[in-house]
Amino acid sequence: DSTNIELKNEFMNKYHPRWNELIKIYGNQEENNTEPNKEILANIESNSVTVTLRSMSKTSIQKEPVVKKLPEVMTVGALKGLCSKIFNIDFMKQKLAYHADNKSFPYCLLYTSPSPRDLSTSRMPSS
Repeated sequence: DSTNIELKNEFMNKYHPRWNELIKIYGNQEENNTEPNKEILANIESNSVTVTLRSMSKTSIQKEPVVKKLPEVMTVGALKGLCSKIFNIDFMKQKLAYHADNKSFPYCLLYTSPSPRDLSTSRMPSS
């Protein structure tokens, strides 16, 4: 273990000569980051929404719906990319629709559509 530390120090001194100076100023971040920051995790949790993704494509309709926790600020393009990977559907052939509940009519999502945050808080644009 001490050999690894010596090799690391030698490497850092050779390729990053200011390393030790920066550690004196800011502290050793490797030692400080042993546990995940609970504040950051709480922020991520509070700024995300749970969505159920379901494919209606004839090639993947048999797949089970997928429940994901997504960031509120995710774009429709990013959501289409995610659906493309999950359901193996061509990105350009996808049509996304949003259902607030089983009783509502679907809302077609376009690139100019609201983010998941707007959909989850019912800040829908008027038709």
